[in-house]
Amino acid sequence: VGFSSGDNSQSVKSTANPTEGTPKDILTQLYLILQSPHYLVTIIGRSIPYASLFFAELLILKIFSALPAELCRPYQLSTIITSTTCPCLMDRRQTTKRDLRTGVFFPWPMLYGWVYPQLLMVLIILLTYSCISPLLSLFGIPFFIFSYTMYKFQLLYTYISEYQSGGSMWYTLFDFSLISLLFATLTLLGYIALQYDTYYVGGPFWLLLPLPISVLYFLYYCHGKFKKQSMSLSLGFAKELDQRAFDRKQLNLSIPHDSFTKTMYRQPALTESSQYPEPYRNFMIHLDDVESNSDPNHRPNRRGTISIDIE
Repeated sequence: VGFSSGDNSQSVKSTANPTEGTPKDILTQLYLILQSPHYLVTIIGRSIPYASLFFAELLILKIFSALPAELCRPYQLSTIITSTTCPCLMDRRQTTKRDLRTGVFFPWPMLYGWVYPQLLMVLIILLTYSCISPLLSLFGIPFFIFSYTMYKFQLLYTYISEYQSGGSMWYTLFDFSLISLLFATLTLLGYIALQYDTYYVGGPFWLLLPLPISVLYFLYYCHGKFKKQSMSLSLGFAKELDQRAFDRKQLNLSIPHDSFTKTMYRQPALTESSQYPEPYRNFMIHLDDVESNSDPNHRPNRRGTISIDIE
C-alpha cells in the first residue's frame, strides 16, 4: 500500500495478522486506512480466511449444544417435571380442559420461521468458504446430517402441525439457497481479485467471472420452466387421481372427498359455530325438580345438585 506524507513518499507493506487485536495493531491499521482508504478492501480480503476459524467454532457449538437442546426440549421438560412434582402448581382435579390443552401439555408446532433461518445461515457459510477454506465442510456436513435426523424425529413424534403448506415453502427456500450461492461466488471472486498481484491468479479470476451470471440465469430458468407448472396439477394427473378415488370408493375404502369440508377455504371467522363455555373436569350441575306429569300445577321449590367427576 502506497501513501505519501509531506514531500516524502514511501511504500509500506503490511504484514500484520488481521486476527491480532492489540491496541498498537489496531491503531496501525486505522492509520493506514486513513492514509489510503482502499487499504480497507485489502484488510477485508486478508481477514476472510481467518474468519473461517470463528465459523468452525460456531458450527461445533451448534452440533454439540443447539441440536441436543432442540432434541431434549429443556423448557417443555422442565414445565412437565415441575407440574408433576409440585401439586400446588397443578391440581389435576381442578384443572380445566383449557388448562390441559394450552398449559403444560400444549401441542407445540414446528416453528419454521425460527428453524429455516438457522439452517440457511449455515448453508451460506459453507457455500462461502467451500473454496476459500474447504476444511470447514468437515464441520458443516455432520451438522446437516444430525439436523436432518433430529428434525425428522421431531416432526414425526413431537411437533403437531397446525397447517399444511402444500410445499409452498420450497420456493422460498430454493430462492434463498441460490441467492446464498450468488453471494458466495461474488465473495470468491473478490477474494481472488485481491490476490491479483501474483502472476497465477489472473487465469482463475477470468475463468470464474461468468459464474454469478450463470447462477442468476439458472434461477430465472427454473422460475420460468418449473414454478408455474409445479403450482398446479396437470390434466392427466388430475384424471389419474380421480380414477384412483373412484377405484377406492368401489372397494368401500376411504377417499379424500370424505374428509373434505365445503368451508375449508373460507375465512374462519365466517364459519365458526356457536361457542359454549367448556365444562370443568370436576363441576356441579344444578337441576330444577322435574315437574310431575300427574300434577301440571306442580312448581319446583328446591334445587338438586349432582356432582360429576370426569377423569
